[in-house]
Amino acid sequence: MFYYEVAISKLPLLKTFVYKSSEKLLPGERVLVDFRRNKVVGYVLRETKKRRKAKNILQRLDDGSFLTEKHITLAFWMSEFYGSPIGMIMDLFFPRDIGKYTEEYVESLSPLLNFKRVRKKEFIKLYGEEMLNNYLKSGIVRLRKEVLVKMPKPRLKKRVFLRKKIQELLKISLPPRQKEIIDYLIFHNGVLLNELVYYLGVSRGTVFSLVEKGIIEIKEDQGAVAPPETMEKDRLMVAESCKEVGKHLVFGPTGSGKTEVYLEVLRSYLNEGSAIYLVPETSLTPSIIARIKGKFPDIPVGVYHSYLTRARRVLEWFKAVKGETKILVGSRSALFVPMKDLRIIIVDEEHDESYYQRSEPVYDAVKVAEKMGELFGLNVIFGSATPRLDHYASAKKGEMKFHMLKGRALGELPEVEIVDMRREERIGSFSKTVLDEMEKTLNRREKILIFSRRKGFSGYVKCEECGYVVKCKNCDVSMSYHSSKNVFKCHQCGYEIPAFGECPVCGGRLTPFGTGTERIERELVRFFPGMKIARIDREVIEKPHEVQRYLNGLQEGKIDILVGTKMITKGLDIPNIGLVCVLDVDGLLFIPDYTTNIRTFQLLVQVFGRSGRRGRGKAIIQTWNPDDPVLIFASKHDVSGYYDLELERRKELSYPPYSHLIHVILESSNPLAGWDLVKTVVDKLRDSYNTLGPSEHPIFKLRGLYRHHFIVKVDTPESFLKDLQKVLKIYKGSWKIFVDPPGIV
Repeated sequence: MFYYEVAISKLPLLKTFVYKSSEKLLPGERVLVDFRRNKVVGYVLRETKKRRKAKNILQRLDDGSFLTEKHITLAFWMSEFYGSPIGMIMDLFFPRDIGKYTEEYVESLSPLLNFKRVRKKEFIKLYGEEMLNNYLKSGIVRLRKEVLVKMPKPRLKKRVFLRKKIQELLKISLPPRQKEIIDYLIFHNGVLLNELVYYLGVSRGTVFSLVEKGIIEIKEDQGAVAPPETMEKDRLMVAESCKEVGKHLVFGPTGSGKTEVYLEVLRSYLNEGSAIYLVPETSLTPSIIARIKGKFPDIPVGVYHSYLTRARRVLEWFKAVKGETKILVGSRSALFVPMKDLRIIIVDEEHDESYYQRSEPVYDAVKVAEKMGELFGLNVIFGSATPRLDHYASAKKGEMKFHMLKGRALGELPEVEIVDMRREERIGSFSKTVLDEMEKTLNRREKILIFSRRKGFSGYVKCEECGYVVKCKNCDVSMSYHSSKNVFKCHQCGYEIPAFGECPVCGGRLTPFGTGTERIERELVRFFPGMKIARIDREVIEKPHEVQRYLNGLQEGKIDILVGTKMITKGLDIPNIGLVCVLDVDGLLFIPDYTTNIRTFQLLVQVFGRSGRRGRGKAIIQTWNPDDPVLIFASKHDVSGYYDLELERRKELSYPPYSHLIHVILESSNPLAGWDLVKTVVDKLRDSYNTLGPSEHPIFKLRGLYRHHFIVKVDTPESFLKDLQKVLKIYKGSWKIFVDPPGIV
């Protein structure tokens, strides 16, 4: 009999449990076990000592293990470092519905039986379930599940080409699906027919209708269609340096050619193994895949993120596990796909907060990628125009290899002007300087991006007579006014009510304050009546890939001015953007969080980087604080200068990267009881650890629960979390623990 340590799937449990089996099992195997009188999925972690009361493992769910001991080591490290449930961490390695794509078989273990293997359904139909149970108890048969994967059809060696020039295509009116094909081919001419159909999800009939119209043509494949790109000497040198196995930070301004460096490095790894290419937002996957396929047209590329259907995720997972995918592009969840012969991980835009998962199991994908490099012996490349501060500090100390790209591959960095709103004439949400510059830009037939940190029409609604502010009943925040629906909406929990204009306290008039994307869009329509203006935020974009439709509109001249929230700062590479405007930066500068300054700085540098990708563009910041160091350094594109300043400040206060910061939040239905509980816990920890707090969270009430929090600075999270869990076992509550989060508000 063998005894195994097993983690239970989907349950928030930090501990593991011992089960026994007559079979030798492998680390990472999925098994069915009896847990608290329920049959649940568990994961075999490692063999352990005999336990007298150990229950039997009921069934092996797969024919072997998809994981290795290194995956198990990674899972244990994540559980200890982040305090996350080990079973929920193990869930990350598998697609959610993997069990639905299996067939169960009865296998003979006795030469006396007249079959070797038969489907379980057929066995029961022929012999009955009672006989099956008797055979199982006597040990002459066993159950085995086999994964059924719909394999992709063999490649049609045919490629699709545009027959008309881009200028001609812009004048042709086409149905949406045909237009989608044309948009893809503009950036990816010569794609294999089956890959065009696969990635876009269009029918072959739609493709052939464009052939009949003479817009595209299909030719027999003559081999690779994309010659190797010529790279400037300094970028080629960086690419060569990055090919050496280790940790690398590629640091350079927006548009400096980081993607070209990544692709050149990939070239040297594809013959010997596979690669994972992480992006922070799923909306970026189509453009990255197009770039990769343009460079390596015959290399199989997969995609993996939460917006795929469950069936598609399972299919992509199995293709990667079986070695049929060479490059897997995806969001943070793609990191955990156990790819066959994985050799390299690329983390693009590594600074982005989307890599940090705040729901259980909590983890930082950037940190996990770094750990995977150490455990699996992988090459790991991190890249950004505004890297993580801890990686910048590590690179300067020589703990990871530092690669600088100077200047843009095409064009120059934009000129940045800071407009002092204390002395500026205002017209609505805009300064006169901004409106004048917008007019000049439009006259040059260039495009404009307007960034606002708020969606909706206004940030809050207030009575001018008594000061009453419309607040969410579930959260301790003001509600925003959305003119398109005429509702007040909470941006924390989503609660909304019909808008009203009379104060419920004194009967006075309610007035909207603050600027949101809806208000900006409405004002721009009034200021520039002949221009085509569009808005993108979470109210108009339901799925991330829809962003591409607006970007295509900018590229094709269908949009002159694009207003948006943070989503317009990511991965936008449009050559004809001449002006970027940031209207309400001050609200970002005064959030009560030690990470506020650097997050605002990174956001501004990324926003500015959208301007002038093929020429000298311009960016403008409107502010009432023109002397703020964040704005000064950002306007000069001086990332190193600002980071050095921020590191000095962090060192004085012993903030990361000079310590690890643990943020602990308690949620409770009773604010007084919650305060007593969190205060008791902090008192237990204070003698041994450097604690800040407790206090009410800046957003005190959220989704109907009251929140108190405290912060602890430690050298090693693992030892503190062990002590914390001992205390929390006694003082139970709804606790949330975040290790080195990107922000605390």
